[in-house]
Amino acid sequence: MNFGFECYSCILRQGYEAATMVTDNDDVIREILSEICSELAKLDPTISPPEFIAIVHQIIKKKTGVEDPYAKIKAKNMKTSLQIYPKVEKIVSNSDDPLLASLVMSAVGNSIDTAVGLEVDIVKNIEKSLQTGLNYSDYGLLKEELDQADNVLIIADNTGEAVFDRLLLKELNKLDMKITYVVRSKAVLNDITIRDAKKLNIDSMAEVIESGTFTPGVILSQCNDNFKNIYYNSDLIISKGQGNLEGLSNAGENIFFLLKAKCKFIEFILKNGIEKGDLVLIKSDKISEK
Repeated sequence: MNFGFECYSCILRQGYEAATMVTDNDDVIREILSEICSELAKLDPTISPPEFIAIVHQIIKKKTGVEDPYAKIKAKNMKTSLQIYPKVEKIVSNSDDPLLASLVMSAVGNSIDTAVGLEVDIVKNIEKSLQTGLNYSDYGLLKEELDQADNVLIIADNTGEAVFDRLLLKELNKLDMKITYVVRSKAVLNDITIRDAKKLNIDSMAEVIESGTFTPGVILSQCNDNFKNIYYNSDLIISKGQGNLEGLSNAGENIFFLLKAKCKFIEFILKNGIEKGDLVLIKSDKISEK
């Protein structure tokens, strides 16, 4: 997905928020924002948002020396998610369709996203989503393809939602298939790394690999050979979150995108009556690329 006009203000907000997390020095913050603006001024419009966000975080790390500005927020979100996990697990287990319920909860977890704002009421989001479910769903298509698949690749997103991904992994393991769970190779935003995945024992439920990319969304040209080999040989791919959608929306593979639509630009890309705030499970061939 190419960079949209709507992305400019979002990028600046993210840069400001990340900078103020790690320094209260006004001069340093001003330098960071000035350099971000300079990079935006010479932006290649064919670049995807995750690629530019990676540039923003390189600037912040260079100016402050802090490798993971979101470390405290990640820890807080993981703690909150783990506290409510037993309740959510019980709800999923007792539902009429635990696989569908696990997908809903995994999508709800996607609302825990520092890319669209730091204040997220996780409990409130879950309670609301239990009532509404998925606003747009290609679940029937996903079920058909799962029945035929020997393996599935899950492309993970943020650390807080990864807690709820365990519910989805639990259900997929009942289908007797090989599951690969891919994470970021380096800390960016609040996205999950292999260290985070091991803390959550996800490596006991799936093979956990790194993508090789440092962007908050999979950019195939930047991924390592191991990931690309698994990606291109997967029977089915479930891609979590908006950043991965932005990186893979025109990839052409058999992908189901599971996310919360978080901005008007994504609403335009997804079409199909999808609106900002909706929980979405959509197959890649339904997406209108811009």
